[in-house]
Amino acid sequence: MVLELSGTRSQAGPAFSAETAAVVRSSLGGAIPEMIETIGRAVPEYADQARPDYQQRLGDAVTGAVASFIARVAQPDRSMAPVLEEFRVIGDTAAREGRTLDGLQDALRLGARVAWRWLCEAGGGLDRRELSRVGEAVFGYLDELAAACARGYAEAAPQAAGDRQRQLLELILADPP
Repeated sequence: MVLELSGTRSQAGPAFSAETAAVVRSSLGGAIPEMIETIGRAVPEYADQARPDYQQRLGDAVTGAVASFIARVAQPDRSMAPVLEEFRVIGDTAAREGRTLDGLQDALRLGARVAWRWLCEAGGGLDRRELSRVGEAVFGYLDELAAACARGYAEAAPQAAGDRQRQLLELILADPP
């Protein structure tokens, strides 16, 4: 199955057994708190205690991304449109807030690393071939989320830059400047 979302194609992942889906569900469900903590510690904009909304948004994004991945493993032909749209909006928001795309990309990579470690440690009786297929699915999913963030960022960046220039001009022309 191929999904089209705003010019981005999303390939359904490989079909996994019910046993593999169960291992993924139990492993990644437990990994969510560590993902949030790791990202919050390592990515400065999510570590900002003065912005508790960032921490809430981080928790919501991680939880939603993991839930979507777990669902995709259980049902590879399930639509990715909702989570890809969510991450497109996350990229858009970063651009509008004047942040770089680097923090988002770092957060995605860190989350995937934690997920992969949890999956490898849990193993749950998966043979190496099946575990490597799950790894490919994790990193393919990471690529899709990163592309959605980048698309949202690119769509919003020109407008956000214009808004910042207007605000700066208004400050310069204000009396007193």
